Amino acid sequence: VVSTLRARAARPLAVALAAGAVLGVVALLAVRFLPHPANLLGTLGGPWLATAFAVGVVTRDRRLAALSGALTMVSAVIAYYLARVALNAEAYGGVTVRGQAIPYLVVGLLAGAGMAVLGALWRSGGWRWRAVAAGLLAGALGAEVIVLMSRAWRGRELILAVLQGGAAVVVAWILPGSSRGRIIALIVGWGSAAVVGGTILALDLPLRLIP
Repeated sequence: VVSTLRARAARPLAVALAAGAVLGVVALLAVRFLPHPANLLGTLGGPWLATAFAVGVVTRDRRLAALSGALTMVSAVIAYYLARVALNAEAYGGVTVRGQAIPYLVVGLLAGAGMAVLGALWRSGGWRWRAVAAGLLAGALGAEVIVLMSRAWRGRELILAVLQGGAAVVVAWILPGSSRGRIIALIVGWGSAAVVGGTILALDLPLRLIP
């Protein structure tokens, strides 16, 4: 029985590690080599959260999904900073950028676990859970857009707001898989985006882009 459980866990955990490593390296390459404002794609949290959600979908099991999602984000953060140093051995602050990488690891553990559990709920739950999970993913994407439009993005950078905002709507519309689910997902998405984004702005909470 133990060997069977280990075998069941090995594949999703391997997928989580690989997905995180690829995400971290691709994000760093986007930051370094894409022209502005396309380079900001590598700094957005949306793709990271969506990756954790997708890992949860693949994992299916909710308890294992939490571990897989956390592992994905930790792997992504480590890969990002290792690639940063590999491309520039003289990079400011070394691998951890004088400790700045540590908060991303902590946030990644929490956010990755939560989004992966939502992915598992979307995969194995009923239509209501599918709708709520899709809505919360859409809300996370939308909240980031609200904050960055208010604080940082200007001019051509607003193109990214349109793209990620559109992605949030598509997620809420397609993932529920039913008309009733779409309505719930859109309500949950808009509501959670407004609450989370508004709270971050009102309390002046940090939402820094990865350096």
